[in-house]
Amino acid sequence: MLSLPDFREKQLLFITAQEAADNKIRFKNENVCLVRDDKIINQLSCHKILGIFIIGDFSITTVLIRNCQKYGVSLFLLKNNFELYASIIATASGNYLLRQKQYAVTEELIIAKHFVANKISNQYKLLSKLNKKNDYKQEFEQIKNNIQIVADNQELLGIEGNLSKRFFSQYFSEINWYKRLPRTKVDITNLLLDLGYTLLFNF
Repeated sequence: MLSLPDFREKQLLFITAQEAADNKIRFKNENVCLVRDDKIINQLSCHKILGIFIIGDFSITTVLIRNCQKYGVSLFLLKNNFELYASIIATASGNYLLRQKQYAVTEELIIAKHFVANKISNQYKLLSKLNKKNDYKQEFEQIKNNIQIVADNQELLGIEGNLSKRFFSQYFSEINWYKRLPRTKVDITNLLLDLGYTLLFNF
């Protein structure tokens, strides 16, 4: 399971293929090495890597894949247009006690309410750090109370979706935010969100 130090200390590594070159990624002495035309161009310790996004055509080996699995480094393979076509996910050990409690809950709506309530609280904290909480505060307080009386999952999803639109429009207001459009790559913000969600959903 990912911990806070993982996010603070580790990095996402983006490697782009160079046209007309022999591009390879190798594993050597606990380092991930970028090799072009049989020369090591750059390298980074596997202990500092959270995930590797490989863009374009590369040669990789089973040694690299095996060690990425060993050290908890996921590989994401993308075309030159950043379309994800394959991934090799490094499994992380989960909190089985937490999952056991979650599976024991027969009413799924109870867990869903907790997820949405926590998400809304996190959104409010993020806006507070940017001094943008005033416009969000009234909705936040009202919806936080309404979540507890929601009758079904569809109603809860509607609340979560509407508030997320409101959150994104305020959080990214200074960069001409349009709206959240997953997997479309319409702008750099949506692209980075897609990459972040891809990594998050696989751990």
